This record gives sequence, C-alpha cells and structure tokens, in this order.
Amino acid sequence: MRAIAAGRRAALLAVLALAACAERETLLAGQREPIRPEDAPAATQLGPRAFAAPPPVARADCPMIGCGPEHDAGHAALSPAPRLAWRAPIGAANDRRHVITAAPVVAGGRIFAQDSISAVSAVSATGQPLWRTELTPPADAPGQASGGGVAFADGRLFVTTGYGRLHALDPATGRELWRQDVEAAATGAPTPRGGIVYVAARDAVGWAVDATTGRVLWTLAGVSDVSGRTHAPAPLVTQDLVVFPYRSTQLVAAFREGGTQRWARTLAGARTGTAYAALTDIAGAPVLSGGTIFAGNVSGRLGAFDPATGEPLWTAREGAAGPLSVAGDSVFAVTDDSRAVRLDRATGRPIWSTELPGPIPAGRPDRRVGEVAHFGPVLAGGRLWVAGSDGLLRGLDPATGAISAQVAIPSGAAAQPTVAGRTLYVVGRDGVLNAFR
Repeated sequence: MRAIAAGRRAALLAVLALAACAERETLLAGQREPIRPEDAPAATQLGPRAFAAPPPVARADCPMIGCGPEHDAGHAALSPAPRLAWRAPIGAANDRRHVITAAPVVAGGRIFAQDSISAVSAVSATGQPLWRTELTPPADAPGQASGGGVAFADGRLFVTTGYGRLHALDPATGRELWRQDVEAAATGAPTPRGGIVYVAARDAVGWAVDATTGRVLWTLAGVSDVSGRTHAPAPLVTQDLVVFPYRSTQLVAAFREGGTQRWARTLAGARTGTAYAALTDIAGAPVLSGGTIFAGNVSGRLGAFDPATGEPLWTAREGAAGPLSVAGDSVFAVTDDSRAVRLDRATGRPIWSTELPGPIPAGRPDRRVGEVAHFGPVLAGGRLWVAGSDGLLRGLDPATGAISAQVAIPSGAAAQPTVAGRTLYVVGRDGVLNAFR
C-alpha cells in the first residue's frame, strides 16, 4: 500500500513539474462570440406592432402559385373561423417513396390537384370528382417518379412531373393537348404568362415553351447543385423578365422574349451548425410585390432584391420552408426551423417569431420519428394560415404572431394551401382534397 501511495505521489509531482514548464497561456482581449447557433443571440426584434392589412379580395380563381405570375397573393377573403365543408379524393397518398408537392389551383369553377405519383384530377366546387388523368410515360411504371405542379392559363391546364415532362391538358376533360420533354425532373409548378409557359427544371435549366403548341422557344442554364429537396419552386414572371429560382440558391433573370440573361444573384448564407444547411434550394416561388423581389432559401436566408438589377436590398438570417406572404409593411414566412415570422418589409428586421411544432418524439428524449411539415403562410380572412402535417390548420394574428384559431385537417397537410371563392383548399397526406369555408 505504501508503495502504491508513493507511486501516486511521484506521478502527481511529475505532472505538476510538466505544468510548471509549460508556457503561460496568453488570453486574447476582446468580446467572446458564440460559435454554435444555439448559443448565438437572436436578432433584436422590433416587437409586435399594428398590422394594416390590405382589404381582402374575394377572387373567384387562383390559377397558379400565388394566384398570379408574380406570386403576390395578397389578402384573400375567407371566414376568420372556417370549417371543413367537404373532402374529395384526388389520387395516391404520401408514402415512404412518394410525396404530394403540388398546391391545388382553382379556375373556371374547378379545382385541379396532383397526387404523389403524377396523376392529375379535377374536382367541382362542391367536391364532386370530374376527371382523372395519369401522366406516367408509357415506358415507365407508375410510381417511379414523384413531384410536380399545376397551373392554369388561356384555357389550358399545364402540369409538370418528376418524369421531366411539361403537359398541356384540356381542363374540361383532362385530355392531353401536347407534351414537352424538359430533360430533367420538373418538380416545381409551371408559370404561364402571355402565351408562354416557364419551367425551372432540377438540373438548373430554365425553359420557355409556347403555350399553344408546346414548342421550345428558348432555354437558359444556371449553376446546378446535386443536393436539394424533392419540390422545386415556380419561376417568377414579370412584364419584361422571368426569374428562375435554382437549387444552388441562384436567382437568374432573363428577358421573356429571347431569353437573354439580364442578371444573376445568389441568396448566400446558411444557418450554420445544421445538417440541412447543405440544402441550398430557393424554398418557394419568388414574389414580386411593390417593385421588390422577395425570396428565401431552406438553409437560413431571406432577401429582398431590385428586380431591374438583382442588387440585394437586404438579407435576413431566417430561412423559408415555402412561399412567402407579402402584405402591408411586412413579409411573413414559415422558417426552416419551424417558426412563423414577421419581418419588416423595408429592412428585413424581425418583428415577431412564433414557435410551431417541430420534431415528433419517439418515446425517448434522444430519438424522434420525424418532423412536422408546415405549409404556408397564406393571408386570408385577417389571419395567417399555416397548414401542418400534424393535422392542424393554424390561424395566426398577423400583428402579434399569436395562434388564434385551429381547425383539424384529416390526415394532415401535404402541400401549400390555396384560397379562392372564400374557400381554403389543402391536399392531405392521404391524397384527399379538403375544402374549408
């Protein structure tokens, strides 16, 4: 025992001797900055303030993402306390390999929706199925691709699919009028305007296609990126320009006639310390509102841009999981880390932030079975509506961010809601269209 104690004392003395020989540590002067995002202080919020919502518009149709080629949906007329009016099946549900990505569109008294394996359906305003068209290529088996989007213009329904095709259908019957191969998965909705349909393919190539014939007018390549989400955003189309959003966080603007590039900008920046920061997709269709373009990526950045030059006006350290809602003096978004936020439209400064359900626990604190997906926000009936895959449609007060209404969505939401005819439509994870009014 004495020998063991003596050995311990000798070892301790040796360690102390080595420590005494070490150089004195130099302490650097200056403020210590956190290196992990959970340690970093949040940007100073301006605090809740009054919100002067523009008057609600009782539009009969919402024929594409954002209800128009500039994707500025504004404030739609809707009951502040909507209830489920009817449900109608539209096709295949979400599963482990397939997801519904298309928001429904409304035109001419019909609602058009796409399921998880590229089939398109039309439903009447009372929920009666009208027709269904399968768009799987003859050489492929159903279910080999997923994703896509729909848009209506000039008496035609335009549909993109994960098989890399753009289709034009007769909206009354679902009969195919023409189709065009775009050489890569086309999982984002098309944007038609002025007789031309614009599509951003997943290989970072923008396409301009004649809406009547399906003939390719021109293409424009951007910077590609191998990482990305299943869903892609729709192009923004102004009077003179088309702005293609790519998975590399690049926005590329071209003249609508001829396709000559006008400018290209990158929405740079990410929420560091997160695995999904490697996904750099522009999350939703860029929005043109009040002479400014607004866009966000899925990894932690929102920005405002000059449409003439692409010059950034401001950036905010918030991401966007989907399309933005721009109204009054504010920009609203559902962030990449499951929050609803309101930003000052002129500066990008945060006004409020509301936590939404995130991870789904698996019975143990160190495990989870998935994440709640949130789709929105949509400003309607004086509230911001966010549809969740957890089975709730949440209404937030746009002035404060407080959740002031909740409505059950059977099976949970699968895609962005659409409001038209004083009705909110959302496709469920079970492949059923839900109508709330």
